[in-house]
Amino acid sequence: MKNSEVTEFDGISLFKWTRDNRVQFLKEYGCKSDNYDPYQVAADSPQFRDEKVDWL
Repeated sequence: MKNSEVTEFDGISLFKWTRDNRVQFLKEYGCKSDNYDPYQVAADSPQFRDEKVDWL
């Protein structure tokens, strides 16, 4: 949404509610959609991409 740029977010929000409908606990998990399998190519060790981590 920044500068009208279309983006994606893959994740969940985990809530725990109190009996009076207030948020008691909140934890969010997310990952980028541009992921890959480091074991895609058969090798003795995983093949990682050489890139800077861009946190959410």
